Amino acid sequence: MKNPFIYGTIVTGKYFVDREKEINGIMNDLLSGQHIILYSPRKMGKSSLIEEMFRRINRGGKAIAIRINLQSVITKEDFAKLLIAEVIRKAYSSFEKAINEIKKFFEKISVRIIIEGDKIAVEPLFRDKKELLEEALEFLDKKGKKKRLIIAFDEFQEIEKFDGLEIEKLMRAIMEKQRNVSYLFAGSEKHLISLIFENEERPFYRFGKMVKLGPIKREDLEKFIVEKFKETGKKISKSAINFILDFSEGIPFYVQAICHEAWNLAENIDLKVVKKAMDNLISSFSPGFEIIWRNVRSEYQRRLLIIMAKEDKNFKPNTKFIEEHDLKSFAHIRKAIITLEKMGIIHENRIADFFFREWIKREKII
Repeated sequence: MKNPFIYGTIVTGKYFVDREKEINGIMNDLLSGQHIILYSPRKMGKSSLIEEMFRRINRGGKAIAIRINLQSVITKEDFAKLLIAEVIRKAYSSFEKAINEIKKFFEKISVRIIIEGDKIAVEPLFRDKKELLEEALEFLDKKGKKKRLIIAFDEFQEIEKFDGLEIEKLMRAIMEKQRNVSYLFAGSEKHLISLIFENEERPFYRFGKMVKLGPIKREDLEKFIVEKFKETGKKISKSAINFILDFSEGIPFYVQAICHEAWNLAENIDLKVVKKAMDNLISSFSPGFEIIWRNVRSEYQRRLLIIMAKEDKNFKPNTKFIEEHDLKSFAHIRKAIITLEKMGIIHENRIADFFFREWIKREKII
């Protein structure tokens, strides 16, 4: 029997947890031509939501929906090539048709077909690299005339690494004229997403509807857990479920991770099994956590992390708290937190990775 709980990768279909309200709302907006800015902290299931939503859109045939992960993009040229290649892969039934349309649409783009074994890929070739991104973006609107295109740029804040501001100006100038393409800009780094879309001086200021992806309702997660264990002939106790839900705080990654490990351990999952699953997970993540810890160079920052791990939601750096924990001053705390936020370790005055928080509580002392 296959383990029904999957974590650390994109999940869709029967492995996807709820989010019906969010999917329906965003999907209707995109199909009507509304651009969306989707923000969520890491591990909230943002990429899985996009893939599940796009799976439904493509299956329904009302539009062609494509997710572009900008974490894999290094240069502006790579960005343009990936855009064209993904549209060709998803929007055309045959490579011959794709080549013919591209010849009709463009003067500066040609296509090379690459055959490796039983796999066929298409690589767009640009004769003029100066205008390649402009050509790629304009191609989207031309292709979208027959059927709406919906393009999601996942981890859009990564655009900052290759002349972000200039590319933003170009993209905004082209996109605001397009009538056949809807865009979804998704990101997990709050300060960069805010900088790009909420700063009046930036090209993408108020370009779309802002949507924040939050935790999943407790009752929806409980239903998902019970059903998945039951479908595979296993049982889980109420106390075990409550432990998982209390720890995860509605974040699907933690639910999937703990349930996955617990499912592997026993037929009947009780609180003892779930706690053993937690121990196993933290042990498996430990080498990575050690690397993160070593990258925190400042002893003050490390000390602050230990305090934050132990206090967690009770971390309130007021005068009394600062004196009790000998944290020098609020200015010292703020400076350390800003650095740790940029490293992705802290989010909204809490340690972002709950497993890392538990690891610190177990492994580090002041």
